Amino acid sequence: MAVDIQVTMLFVDQGMGNLIELVDTSTKEIVFRALVDFGSSKSTACVATVDWLADEISVGTKAKLDFLIISHKDNDHWSLLRPLAEKLLQKGHSLEIKAGWHGNRPEQYNKLKNLDDAQKKGKTIIEYMSKYVQLYPLVEKGSSYKTAGALKPIASSHGVDFKIVTVNVPSGKSKADIISNTQSLVLAIEGNGKTVFLPGDATAETCVELNEILESKAGGVLKGPLFLSVPHHGALRTLASNYTTTNPDLDVGKAFAKNLSPKSIGASAGFATHHHPSKIVLDLFAGSLDTLSPDHAYVVYDAASWVAPETEKLVYTTYLNLPPTSTKKRKRIETERAHWCFFIDPNGDLWVQKIKLEGHAPSREDRILLIKSDSPPPDKQASLNPTPSTPCP
Repeated sequence: MAVDIQVTMLFVDQGMGNLIELVDTSTKEIVFRALVDFGSSKSTACVATVDWLADEISVGTKAKLDFLIISHKDNDHWSLLRPLAEKLLQKGHSLEIKAGWHGNRPEQYNKLKNLDDAQKKGKTIIEYMSKYVQLYPLVEKGSSYKTAGALKPIASSHGVDFKIVTVNVPSGKSKADIISNTQSLVLAIEGNGKTVFLPGDATAETCVELNEILESKAGGVLKGPLFLSVPHHGALRTLASNYTTTNPDLDVGKAFAKNLSPKSIGASAGFATHHHPSKIVLDLFAGSLDTLSPDHAYVVYDAASWVAPETEKLVYTTYLNLPPTSTKKRKRIETERAHWCFFIDPNGDLWVQKIKLEGHAPSREDRILLIKSDSPPPDKQASLNPTPSTPCP
């Protein structure tokens, strides 16, 4: 069976969420579906996204995921899971998740707030989701791209492998946010002869480990992914080895960007005090983008203000423009927002589709061919069923 690999970078304001679907090219049936992170620091801005995802993953009265991953403990990577579960319950839909994993140790996760059910008070998101899936902790450092002791793929389906590039990289810093971000689970998706790279909130220290993997024989397959979710929403501070935006040391980050050399990049963030994504960071990863697309705008923080430059490069953000106002407090309701859906077809070609969030009626635009593969991928034996497996050292 030939499949399209479909990766949707979801609009989640300041947050992260990636929906991965494998689509039978003959029947257009979705034969595999997974969610890698789903959270935001501004949940009220993401009501339309929660509604859209609830409909997208539902067939009849059942919503199904083959696996769920929470890359690490930060709530902007998981805070929308509870609203999603509640939305499905309101619709009368059941939620079935076959397998799940999380980065960081369980005790690093904060307790949930504002739970109506007294029995659920004091629970973490891991405990809250246990009624749907047992989220297994990945507490040891490991990689599927090591010559010896490589981890098994998290899942394999229809010739597509989901692999851990690294997880739980130790940090030499004392700040809790840097430690947890450095430990982020970094995921690669291999299929149709191409790769997708999802690094969560990887930091400069994570990038040291990633550079070693990319420069190894086993990690060579990771170079040139057709899509990269930019590390940590495009944060400048954590890509710098000295963890500062004042005279940032970007030598490690530059080496990582050069080693990886992605073909397209994206980030979901904007208008938050964190000032993600940074134009410096996006420009760094855009250095390897030599394919042009129709002109489109993307939103970044440049020096001391938000800007929305036009570009032909394959750079995408989930905010599409700045609000039409001169006030400093920009109203999200006035901005254009979108999910970006990236398709890798059986020939290894990359397509993109914009899903604009206009009120309560999201609209899909036509798919656009971005990259035509020079060589078709080797034939692979398609598996009949998804086969999630607990990764082990």
